[in-house]
Amino acid sequence: MSKSVLLRSVAAAALLGLVAGLFALTAYAAVDAPTNVGLRVIKATPLKGRLKGTVQVKWTTATEVGVLGYTVYRERGKVRTKVNKALVVALGGARGGTYSVRDKLPKTLKGKLTYRLQGLGEDGSKAFIGSAKVTIK
Repeated sequence: MSKSVLLRSVAAAALLGLVAGLFALTAYAAVDAPTNVGLRVIKATPLKGRLKGTVQVKWTTATEVGVLGYTVYRERGKVRTKVNKALVVALGGARGGTYSVRDKLPKTLKGKLTYRLQGLGEDGSKAFIGSAKVTIK
């Protein structure tokens, strides 16, 4: 075998190894996240009247195969706070469901907030699947 053929063979093998490694990495990332949630909508709404100072976060899913439930987080700047104490259990299956949680805000918390929805898969994987923004005056 000539030196140039050998070099091309080694280069081709290295390239194939790199490509195979990328596919393995991609497959792992896909399995690592509960991607079987078809999120239709997520909304964050400041409530009024006697519930002033509370934000309702409501979301609807189209599908949620292999999903145990959801956690909602409030973010302001770089500070992230878990909103629901217990996991919001998913209805599961191909039909999805509608869910909501209420967040009683500290009286001093004003400004722009982002609510992030995290799904928990049956395999223990977690992924953020949607967000909603709200401004508190």
